Amino acid sequence: VYILYSPSKDRYYVGQTNDLNRRLVEHNSGQPLPNC
Repeated sequence: VYILYSPSKDRYYVGQTNDLNRRLVEHNSGQPLPNC
């Protein structure tokens, strides 16, 4: 489980992943979140 903060959007994102480093790279690159 993780919580990421986006200062540019002043928004928090909460989720879960088995690869936090990959998820952080995705978040910082602006890739959209996968739909469940």
